[in-house]
Amino acid sequence: MEPGPTDGSHTLTIRGDFECKGVIHEIDVLVTLSYLPGQLGDRMGGEVQGDLLVLRSSFAIKRVDYNIKPEMGFAKVANTINLQLAITGQAEQSDAEATTEE
Repeated sequence: MEPGPTDGSHTLTIRGDFECKGVIHEIDVLVTLSYLPGQLGDRMGGEVQGDLLVLRSSFAIKRVDYNIKPEMGFAKVANTINLQLAITGQAEQSDAEATTEE
């Protein structure tokens, strides 16, 4: 895992099985992981306090590797399909934690 510039983010490579249309291939994906302590309140309008964990990735798959036809109905599908994802997890701060930090 490599630390990011100064924002608490890290970049790592994750290896796993990717499934599309019943076809499974093992792939390596570069992921940026950002831990954002105390940022849950900003996202929730101050209603809930806590931390956020954000994972972001962009990767490409080949259409033919997953038996995706070049034409699906009226749409044409490129030979390379680019995928982008962002996953956010949250850890709410308990009332006990909030009172000990004040």
